[in-house]
Amino acid sequence: MVGSLICGLLLLNVLGTGLSLRCQTCYSQGSWANCTRNSANVDCGSFFDTCMSVHRTRTLNDGKIIHEFAKSCFISTICEKILCEKKDMKDKEVVCDLTCCGTHLCNTRSATRKSIKIKVDDSSELN
Repeated sequence: MVGSLICGLLLLNVLGTGLSLRCQTCYSQGSWANCTRNSANVDCGSFFDTCMSVHRTRTLNDGKIIHEFAKSCFISTICEKILCEKKDMKDKEVVCDLTCCGTHLCNTRSATRKSIKIKVDDSSELN
């Protein structure tokens, strides 16, 4: 579900281009290398004011681990509450490494700066 939302944000990048921020965009469930290999540099459009990179690791209730790597145009006011906070009932734990920046093509490196760890259990504890 969140992967679809991230991909949806990537598609929104084609709207409202002009004198706007340029960001690298990509998505992979394999690695940063795969993401970057399939990346594109896009004009973000007036709606977006920051570039985002995120590595999202989901541990499902059945123990399966899913990695998602994405770079995209984003909105700075919601960068602190990145899509990682959206979790499915099947998620046991979600860990995100997130970087947001506001200059042209500033997200050409991997996300390493901010970590948001969200653990979902019976008590709905957030870390």
